[in-house]
Formats: sequence, structure tokens, C-alpha cells
Amino acid sequence: SAGACQARCAGLPGCVRFSFRRTSGGCELFDGTASFAALEDGISGPPLCVAEVRLQLLGIDAKHLNASLQEELAAAFSGRLARLVDVPPSAVRDNFGSAGGVTFANTSADGLLAFAFVDLPAGHTLAQVRDRLSSQAVRGPIVASFEAVEQENGGPVGWAAGALLNLGVVADVLAVPAAQCFLIGTKYEPAMSGSESAADNLTACQATCVGTPNCAHFTFVKGSRLCR
Repeated sequence: SAGACQARCAGLPGCVRFSFRRTSGGCELFDGTASFAALEDGISGPPLCVAEVRLQLLGIDAKHLNASLQEELAAAFSGRLARLVDVPPSAVRDNFGSAGGVTFANTSADGLLAFAFVDLPAGHTLAQVRDRLSSQAVRGPIVASFEAVEQENGGPVGWAAGALLNLGVVADVLAVPAAQCFLIGTKYEPAMSGSESAADNLTACQATCVGTPNCAHFTFVKGSRLCR
């Protein structure tokens, strides 16, 4: 299947794209030099698909929702979001890339915005995620998350009493282009002479590569923040 072909690509260091032929069942894997071409019975894509989930929470005044309460909401909702999408809790990440997290932010126009990045298992599509995260389907888990925080704190905190009764949810699921750029769990060898340095994150390491003459690829080691 296309999902199995994608999984093969994800497990092969250096694989940047895969192509699966539906009629023959053939699976081809490609590095960064490959380019797209039309193929009527083909399905192609990156080794990892990442979906950005955005939830607008309407009708709730969260002006007094401080950082501590946002963390409690994130902890209460991230597991529920993972169950909705049918992925492990570690596959849900917040805006800073932390596993098992969801970011909540106040917006002047729409009340509260919740968003997260979800690493999709091989074979999963954005359409499947959108079906699971319809506004109607996600409202219950959102309300349950708020109620869990209320119970923990002895009542509504950061929002008005009874606000959850009129809570509206607008859900959107988007593809993350960066998912087609970063190959997690791989490294390039050998490193350019004198190129090793420290970087805050993989985006900063990529920027270092862009600014270095003749740099074609980079490797960022999360634990040590080593950039090569």
C-alpha cells in the first residue's frame, strides 16, 4: 500500500520522497535530487506528514487565562486530541515542538486559539484528520478539558461561569511544508571541515547552512544542540 511504501521511506536514512504505483504495487524511494512528474496511477509524498491543527474557541472570554492555566489546559487536552486523531500522545506537539503539548493563545477577535502539530502515521491523510476533527467532534473534548481544569481549581478560572455552555469551535487542519524538509532520525556524513557549531534549534542550524558557502545539507543533534 501507499502507507507501507511511505513507512519504508521513513525508515531509510536519506529518503526524501516515495512513489507508489497502485496498479503494480511498486514502491520507489528517492533522495533530494528527485523531481515530481505526472503518473496516473501513482501516489507520491514525503516520509513524514505533519498536520497543523487550529481550533478557534468562540464565545469564551479568556483574557485572564494566565500561563499556568494555559499549561493545565494543554495537559488536559493534548491526550484527548491524540485519541481523536488516533495517534500516540507523543505525536502531538506544541508550538515549541514539545511532545504531548498544545498551545493556547488569546486572540483579540476570536477569544481563544488552540493549535498543535500532529505527526501522522504512515498512510494517514489530512482528509482523515479533518474528518476526525470536525468542529462538532472536537467540541466535547475541548469542553471536557476546560471542565477538568475547573474541577482542579474549584471553579471557572480565567473565563466566565457558564461560558462553556455557549462555546463554539471552528476547526481547521493544514499541512506543514516543513515536514517535507526535515528528515527526523537521520544524519549526513562526512561534515564539512570546520563546520561544527552550536545552534538553538534545527531551524537555526538550517539557516547556518544557508549562509555557509557550498553547504548542501545539515545535521542538528537535539540533545547536544550540535550543528554540522
